[in-house]
Amino acid sequence: MAARGVNIRIENLSHRYTSKSPVTFDRVNIEAEPGESLVIIGRSGCGKSTLLHIVAGLLAPTNGTLLLDDVQVRAPSSRWVMMFQAPHLFPWMTVTRNVGIGLHFANWPKREMQERVAEAIRLVNLEDYAHNNVQDLSGGQQQRVALARSLVMEPELLLLDEPFSALDAFTRTALQRDVRSIAKQLGINLMMVTHDID
Repeated sequence: MAARGVNIRIENLSHRYTSKSPVTFDRVNIEAEPGESLVIIGRSGCGKSTLLHIVAGLLAPTNGTLLLDDVQVRAPSSRWVMMFQAPHLFPWMTVTRNVGIGLHFANWPKREMQERVAEAIRLVNLEDYAHNNVQDLSGGQQQRVALARSLVMEPELLLLDEPFSALDAFTRTALQRDVRSIAKQLGINLMMVTHDID
């Protein structure tokens, strides 16, 4: 899979949901080079996920600037992909069909789609489960399917909103290590929020 990272520049970013609500966060500044990984850690309710939603283009900041490769983020893009806490898979579909669903709706040629999906499944070590229905997989395996579905789009930036928080400690640690390894292998940026200090 061909991928590359992105320059991230966040300047004086602030957010509040309404003019009467308290400030979610104030004047955040972050810079990251292509291929760099960032972990945003903090207690529940401190604005970690809100910041990630702004980076993903799902939410607008109140003030400040967010630039990816010197282009201001104003909307979602296939250049960056977000993984949420729940995998949100189609339980009646196989691993292969779940991973390729985005390419299918983007009308990719069948052969190219099959090659890209097979490579994404290999990256997350699920080759032996490619033809299994996802409802038959463990929680950790389902999150690997969600990760493969994110990677199949060859994003420059992978945003993780605590996708492993519901998993046991052993599985969570293994997935965090594997995600970092895959990001390094592909040269993409990784931005993850968590409240897990370990």
